Amino acid sequence: MYLCAYQYKSLTLILLIPLSSILNGDQGVSIVKQQLLENASLKILKVEEKLSKGWGGENAYHVSGYRYLLVDGNRDISRASPPAKVTTLAKESLLALNRLREEVDAEKGRAKWENPGREKDLEVCIRAKNNAWAIARITGGKELYMVLEKANETLLYASDAVEKFSNRYCSGAFSLD
Repeated sequence: MYLCAYQYKSLTLILLIPLSSILNGDQGVSIVKQQLLENASLKILKVEEKLSKGWGGENAYHVSGYRYLLVDGNRDISRASPPAKVTTLAKESLLALNRLREEVDAEKGRAKWENPGREKDLEVCIRAKNNAWAIARITGGKELYMVLEKANETLLYASDAVEKFSNRYCSGAFSLD
């Protein structure tokens, strides 16, 4: 069995070619590979096109319009806005998010001290100097941190945005309902 790799844009194909298909050793491998690619080129183009539309590389799981960090302690996974998106946040927003994380950590510490073995549901909202909202919701071992930088928006708008995000992308895990 021969193993041949072929790459077209963001699609990598691994071809396994049986020895019985090859007549002249290495030269036969390149001929068989070429014939396979000629016969399958249209299908390769279609597959690459579908994959590139459905999978965005680094931003594949990024939810546009939000800057967020989602942590699921139960399954030991996390998901976040890509670093390039986070760097678009203003310094004041990042400072508010840092303060928010400190507040949440302190509250979680108090909750563990007061009620060991029980997790506490928590929501904390901080308004930054640039009028951005930094919001944290913690429930059932899951944590969601978001920053919304629309300066004119109210706390109600920010809460609704978190609710929409939760319902669309987290199966409602952070819904207040």
